[in-house]
Amino acid sequence: MRIIGLIGEKGSGKGLFTAMLKNILGIGYDKKVERVSSSDILFETLNKWGVETSRVNLQKLAEAMDRVYGAGTLSRAVMDKISRSDADIVVFDSVRWQTDFDAVKSLGPDSILLYITAPAELRYERRRGSSEKAGESEIAWDEFLAQEDALTERDIPRLGAQADFTILNYSSELGNFEDQILRFCKTFQLQS
Repeated sequence: MRIIGLIGEKGSGKGLFTAMLKNILGIGYDKKVERVSSSDILFETLNKWGVETSRVNLQKLAEAMDRVYGAGTLSRAVMDKISRSDADIVVFDSVRWQTDFDAVKSLGPDSILLYITAPAELRYERRRGSSEKAGESEIAWDEFLAQEDALTERDIPRLGAQADFTILNYSSELGNFEDQILRFCKTFQLQS
């Protein structure tokens, strides 16, 4: 099993990367690609509690888990999900903490850390067009920037600088993004 740890700011294209990777490798190469996300665990928890699944609430829950149960609590939960996967390739969507980064690296040579990034202004416009998390389509620019400074977001650029590969998602043209994904697949021999 290959593990791809995705590092990227909100709106950088992590979800689109996973969808396109599934299409490229699933159709052309009969590879099973599964997405595992720390956000899924947080969403499930907030939903069970009847709490709104806003980005702020997701961030608060992740911070509380680390504060109360120790650093890496969420990382360990994600690694547990990954270990039970039968996929050929597992995409860990949203490596945000050093503990996430270290957990992916600890899986050995079959693990890859990929940084997907884009300018803040472009990511802001993408998030305003999204309904993935409650309230994001109405978010103001200053609130978007404040969220960028949340504890769950602060390490992303630093971790991204240490990634094995970087995709610059600066264009609104899907062809450019797909070309970079194909180059990533070739670099790490994901088609074989």
